[in-house]
Amino acid sequence: MAIPAKYDAVLPFSERLAAVQIGGLAGYIDSDGAMVIPARFLRAMPFAEGRAVVELPGKGTWIRGDLLHRPHRAGRDSRAIP
Repeated sequence: MAIPAKYDAVLPFSERLAAVQIGGLAGYIDSDGAMVIPARFLRAMPFAEGRAVVELPGKGTWIRGDLLHRPHRAGRDSRAIP
């Protein structure tokens, strides 16, 4: 699958979604390249078991779909979109 060149960074697909960075914010695209979770996070990690760890200003949290859930102490992960 070719990802459009409009993204600053793209992680590999995990659970049918890929974290992307555009304009300094991270979100998620599907295999068609459509933005399915808007780029509003400072960092985004790959999905695992239906969830992904993301970072909002001042806190970490996890998401399922496009909903925000509980706080999470996000550590540095080399697979995360900065």
